[in-house]
Amino acid sequence: MLRILSQASEYTYALGEEAIYIGIYGASNTTLHVAGKTVKIEQQTDYPFDGKIVLTFAQEEVVQCTLHLRIPSWVKSGSITTKGKTRLLTEEDANTFIPFSDNWKAPDSIIIEFDLQPRLMAAHPLVEASTHQVAVMRGPILYCSEEIDQQEDNYASLGIRSNAQFTVEMKSIANTTVPVLMTKDGVSYASLNWSDKNLYQELVNLQVQPSTVTLIPYFVWDNRGLGGMKIWHPLYL
Repeated sequence: MLRILSQASEYTYALGEEAIYIGIYGASNTTLHVAGKTVKIEQQTDYPFDGKIVLTFAQEEVVQCTLHLRIPSWVKSGSITTKGKTRLLTEEDANTFIPFSDNWKAPDSIIIEFDLQPRLMAAHPLVEASTHQVAVMRGPILYCSEEIDQQEDNYASLGIRSNAQFTVEMKSIANTTVPVLMTKDGVSYASLNWSDKNLYQELVNLQVQPSTVTLIPYFVWDNRGLGGMKIWHPLYL
């Protein structure tokens, strides 16, 4: 981890011949030397919570160079706008670098907008523990549910429908404001009576009920008391 942190700037901004590669997005600024000239770039963004990223050139001198912008593998739609021209992004652009060549100086800018639609993720069939289960991601952020947010009788059975629709709300957890996902397309069933402590029992009169599911970014879990947590949820059709 220490090595990654110390090399973060190299992953964020890299240099080629008369070219700059931007690999990581996040609020920052840098000074680079390209073809014997100085280039200053400022990034303004709340990424990865927000998909809008503004790159602004801060040097007064005109510098001719190419910016290669990384498009994450999860991107399905979005846009990149510079100097009055907009390029729409599609799934075919995912996991590539898109070059933008021009003469740059202050206050030229490039505006990137990634569409952060929540999506369901499935594991490879060989991962048997996750069979018929799904995880939820929004952009690069993995989400989980915590039992403290759910009101269902049986949290262990709480699952998500394959066509689930999500809304985004901002919530403070552990003094950090994060985007929380909400969906009414959850499903659970009432817990069976296990008072006799048998290991197995016949499944009769199972009551399935629609449920509201609250999902929080995985990195902020376990900050609100004891309770269950899960990333993988049963998939209901």
